[in-house]
Amino acid sequence: MTAAAAGAAAISLPRIALARPAVTSSDNPGTNFIWTPLSRDGAAFRASMGTGDGGNSLIFRKEGFAVLIDTKNAPLGRLIANDALLAFGFNIFESDQALVINTHHHADHTGGNHGFVGKVPVLAHKKAAERIRAQFENYKKAAAAAIRQANASTDEAGKRRKNQIMGMEKEVESWVADTFAPTQVMESDRQEVKVGPITLLLRHFGAGHTDNDVVVYSPELNVLHTGDLLFNKVWPYVDRAGGFSSTGWINSLSRTLELCDKDTIIVPGHGDLTNRSGIRALIDLLLSQSQRARDAVKAGQSREEFIKIPTPEYAEYAAADWIRPITLGGMYDEAKAFTP
Repeated sequence: MTAAAAGAAAISLPRIALARPAVTSSDNPGTNFIWTPLSRDGAAFRASMGTGDGGNSLIFRKEGFAVLIDTKNAPLGRLIANDALLAFGFNIFESDQALVINTHHHADHTGGNHGFVGKVPVLAHKKAAERIRAQFENYKKAAAAAIRQANASTDEAGKRRKNQIMGMEKEVESWVADTFAPTQVMESDRQEVKVGPITLLLRHFGAGHTDNDVVVYSPELNVLHTGDLLFNKVWPYVDRAGGFSSTGWINSLSRTLELCDKDTIIVPGHGDLTNRSGIRALIDLLLSQSQRARDAVKAGQSREEFIKIPTPEYAEYAAADWIRPITLGGMYDEAKAFTP
């Protein structure tokens, strides 16, 4: 998911979904996002999930080293860095070594890249890098809208955000593709990344949610960030222009499961923390709804008719108001394209 409704260079860029307002958690007073420390059996370790204003971010930090996974919407990159200093006492720009990883190209996961490119390395799959460069005009539009919203805010959280992004209008106008483009690319489907004592395994399993999804796994902590391969109890966004494949998505999730055991903590692209059950639930949804789409096409049912059929088994899933029609419509279009 991303911050605009239409993309440059034929890239589909949906509007922001599940974007929460600037909030403060009891553990992180004054932060822009809610940072949830990850723990197992009551013991916390130096990894925290950041929710709000885009896809879920994840920060690993250890002995003066840090890795940030996904940077939310434009122009919020520097706000993530500000939060790291406030919540964790950690200046990512003065660390011994730091790295930013993008799980895929969508702008609600890459819009904050501008706050890090040129200061710390930014890594993404090679196909993500191409798409990120092509959509920089959409980052500018999203940033301008966010600045207008902040300037109009009257609550304390909004005023705090306004102070942090004040005067960015000229900077936004000067943005170009290189402002967001990853400075390192993942050339193969498997890569091991070492940032000081932090070791992470990166895996790309082919086309799924997009054609450039990467999952990031910490063997030491047994923590996995799936990016948008996993929407946990949220209708999954289908981006056909971005490389969506229902069979590929199911395969990617199945292979992601192979990285997990019963104790793995899973950070989804959207939704709450979960475990293997969250992945299995999305596999079931993709299997059932893609089959329904194929059956509808074969029966001569129209796209509009198919989308309107209720799905009570997923009544509790978030974003049904606007993502559900995109999910089902995309699956219908895929089924129709492959039906003789």
